[in-house]
Amino acid sequence: MVGNQCAENEAGIYASGSGNRMDENHLQGNAYGMVVDAAGNLIVRNSASGNRSGNYSITETQTIGPIYTTSSLVIVGEGRNPWGNYSY
Repeated sequence: MVGNQCAENEAGIYASGSGNRMDENHLQGNAYGMVVDAAGNLIVRNSASGNRSGNYSITETQTIGPIYTTSSLVIVGEGRNPWGNYSY
């Protein structure tokens, strides 16, 4: 899943298998932004906002860029990792 805009779905992205690449997607207004429940996926450079039950629900072992929230960007001053995922 690369470069998608996912809105008004049960899950913007739902990955139940391994070997997926979730990169540069925007997830907004879904019940869940991104749900990943199988190991072995690459998750980088995504943004999620306003998903009713949460922006990210990620389990198992993944290769994932850091997830930055609005509070971590303001308080810690992070958010400069080019592989980061954003939740706001």
